Parts: sequence; structure tokens; C-alpha cells
Amino acid sequence: MKSKISKKLMFYFGLTLLVFTIVISGVFMLVFRNYVISDNESKLQEKALTIASTISRSSDLLRPTGGMGMLLRILYGNGNEDVWVIDSNYNIITRRMGQQNSITFSQLPESAKQVIESVFSGETKFSEDFSSLLDGSSMTVATPLLDNNAKIIGAVLVHTQITGLTAGYQAATWIMGLSLFFALGISIAMGTLLSLSFSKPLNDMAVMADQLSDGNLEVRNRIHQEDEIGQLALNMNVLASKLQASEIQREQLQQIRKDFMVTVSHELKTPLTVLQGSLEALMEKVAFEPDQIDRYYKQMHDETLALSRLTDDLLELTRLSSTDFTIEKKLISLTDPLHSALDSAKVKGKIKNIDWDIHMSDLPNVMADEGRIRQLILIFLDNAIKFSNQSGQINVVANGHKIIICDHGRGIDPQDIPYIFDRFYRNKDSEYTGSGLGLAIAEQIARRHDIHIEVSSEPNVQTCFTLTFKGL
Repeated sequence: MKSKISKKLMFYFGLTLLVFTIVISGVFMLVFRNYVISDNESKLQEKALTIASTISRSSDLLRPTGGMGMLLRILYGNGNEDVWVIDSNYNIITRRMGQQNSITFSQLPESAKQVIESVFSGETKFSEDFSSLLDGSSMTVATPLLDNNAKIIGAVLVHTQITGLTAGYQAATWIMGLSLFFALGISIAMGTLLSLSFSKPLNDMAVMADQLSDGNLEVRNRIHQEDEIGQLALNMNVLASKLQASEIQREQLQQIRKDFMVTVSHELKTPLTVLQGSLEALMEKVAFEPDQIDRYYKQMHDETLALSRLTDDLLELTRLSSTDFTIEKKLISLTDPLHSALDSAKVKGKIKNIDWDIHMSDLPNVMADEGRIRQLILIFLDNAIKFSNQSGQINVVANGHKIIICDHGRGIDPQDIPYIFDRFYRNKDSEYTGSGLGLAIAEQIARRHDIHIEVSSEPNVQTCFTLTFKGL
């Protein structure tokens, strides 16, 4: 990974700097060329106008023997410019600082002829079309030659070689080469440094991913960067934490299922054993007396009812735990299911001669399944009756969004409170029977209605269940 990233970074940096160098060099060469040409044009135009002004004072200078060459040498010495003077008949009467010309107008390139013809029309022209007649690349300025009456009597052409432009091109080439060399060096250095900052955390995360795939969900990376790589590292740590939590939850659910099967098997085994024993006794005619036979039948009936309650509770709990099972809610008065549950509980409470202390006021309307709310309240009332002493008292307070149900029986040990809503949970010292699913069902109903259940208990003094309807 490190090698690939380094190569890519060095390539991209090198390519970027190379393109940048080429563009800058091209712009520099273009600007330099335009500057040289503009500077030479100004100088040549000034010189051409000076020559034209000098010659125009004496038209005799236009004759081949008029001393034109001598005059130009006196005025301008041995400069680099090549001056042509052309008369009105398009004869080149002098060139190369006074030397007689061996080139005629007809021998000039067509583009050069057009320049001279434009000058005789009164224009001042700049051109590079005379380079083929001179030694190398050159620039020409051509200006009209006027007499005292402003009549065009000839033309002055001043040529100069653009030697500075060639030198500028060479300098630009050297600059471009040096820039490219330094650009490649910088790209290699930057690519190496950046690849180290990228590849190390990426390699660490790759190792972490391999360990996660091997089942090590406790692995975490220690990458702390304020960039996208740091965010990726943080996301991987979050993912690992979620995978670990999911694995813990899966193991817990697996253990719950295992415990559930063991508990259900145990709960079924006891009544089935009693049924089997009673049936065998009747079949083998162990019992002869009518009272004994009736006792066996009663045992079988009681165990059958226990099995029926157990299966009903299991089915009820399974339905409530399923996400596919929906509860139909509608606006109801909380008073109705509470009164109905109390009426049923009072009938059951007569066996223990329960004293009911009930206070109800300001019960609101709620969105709920009335039957399920009645079932929820009745579960807590049944438990209060079951664990109350003979002739004990049960307190019911319903006010606003809370219903509080208290009994004064043996109570719940503090260490048992976190587990009382687990399926089949019973205190090992409990003398009371039941499926152990009532509070688990109550918790599912409460969860479906967004009801908070709070438990408080002081053994042998008072146990209270508080139902808070949070969804109001």
C-alpha cells in the first residue's frame, strides 16, 4: 500500500508541477517575445522617421551618386541596423549602410512587396517578411519619405535582427529545464512525506480490519487526526464497538434462549410427571377408595389447568415480544380499565379477606389498547394479592398520569429487583407458585404503551409498583 501511494503521489505532484512549469515557461516566452518586438518596433520607428526627415531635406540624396551611404554612416556609424532607401520607381538605391544593392524590387517576396506598396500609400508598416533576405530572424519598419510638399517620393526601410529574442528563448528553455528538475525533486520529497502520513494510518486500519474479520472485536486503532483519515479511523472504532456490543447481545440472547428452553422443560416436566403418576396409579388400580380416585382426578385437573395457563402465558408473551404483533390503540379513559381490573381483583381478594384502600382522581384520557391496560393493571393487582398476608391491605392510588399499587406482604429482596421482569424468574425461597411470566408480560405491555414501571420494596413492610404513563 505504501509503495502504491508513494508512486501515485509522486506521479501526481510531478505531473502538476511539470504542467505548471510548461505553462509558466510558455507565458514567459510569449511575454518576453512581445516585449522585445515592441521595444524594437519603437526604436526602429524612431530611427526610420529620423532618416526619412533627414533625406527629405535634400531630394538629391535619392540619386545613386547622391551620397546617401556616406550620410547614413556619418549619422549612425556602424550600427546593427540595415537601412534600405527606395525611390518612387521602387528602386532600392542603397542598403547595408550605404552599399549598393544587388536586389531589385521584383526579387522581393510578395509579402515584402505588399509592405512597400502600403508605405507608398502613406502607411507606416511593421513586418518580419524580409527575414529571408537578411541573416536570420529580423524585424522591419517601413515609413514613407516625403518632400517639402508632403508628397511621397520614396520609402525608408530599417531592418534589425532580433538577436535578443533568440537569447530569451534559450534562457526560457534553461529556466524550464531547471524548474522541471526542481519540480520533480520537490514532488518526490512531498510524495514521500505525504505517503508516510497516509500509508501508516491506512496500514493500521487494514491490520484492524483483518483482526475484526478474525473475530477479535476488542481491537481498536489509536489514530487521532483532524481529517478524513481520522474520521475513517473513528468510524472504524465505532463499528468495532457496535460489532462487539452486537456479539455480546447475541451471546446474551443465545443464553436466554438456552435458559428459556431449560426453564420451559422444567416447568412442563413437573405437571407432566404428576399427570403420568396419577394416570399410572389409576391404570394399575393402586387407588381403590373413591376419595383416593377423586384426589388423583383433582391432581390431574389442577396440573392440566397449570399447563394451560403456562402455554397461554407463553403464547401471550411471544405475541407481545414480536415486532409483527400490533396493538390497536384508541382514545380511552384510564378510569375504565382501572375500575374493571379492580372489580376482578376484589373477587380474588376475598379469599384472603383483603382490605382495599383506593384513592382515584383526575385520571386522563390516553391512546391505548383498553384490554391490554386492564391486563397490565390486573397483573400487578394479582401479585399484590398473592404476596399479601391474610387480611392484609392493598393500597391503590391513581392520580394524573400515575397509578401506584402497594401491598404489605413479605416484599422483594433488593438483589432480586433487577430480575423480577425476567421470564420464569422466581425467588428461590419463594413459597408461591405460578408460571413466572406475569411480570414479563406486564413489561412488554408497558413497553408497547410507553409506560415506565418503577419498583420499590422494603421487605416485610411494603412493596410498591408505580406505573407512569409517559406518552400523555
